[in-house]
Amino acid sequence: MKIFIETSRLLIRELTHTDYPGIFELDSDPEVHQFLGGNPISSIEDAKKSIELIRTQYIQNGIGRWASPIETFTYEGIPHIWYEKKQ
Repeated sequence: MKIFIETSRLLIRELTHTDYPGIFELDSDPEVHQFLGGNPISSIEDAKKSIELIRTQYIQNGIGRWASPIETFTYEGIPHIWYEKKQ
């Protein structure tokens, strides 16, 4: 697991295969998805597929979405940088 930023109050790291419960909790919430296109995931299997996609983005683009767990290891959000390939 690669850590991008770590301070006494903040941790931003790459998502791993063990993050699927937190991704499911966050991405299955309809209130969260009102800002993300309104299509929440509906299963743990969807969360695992989402993490696979994100990990592929790390390899293909060198960037992607990251985990930002708080002390209790619940998810505050998924910070990310959007990458657009030039035409």
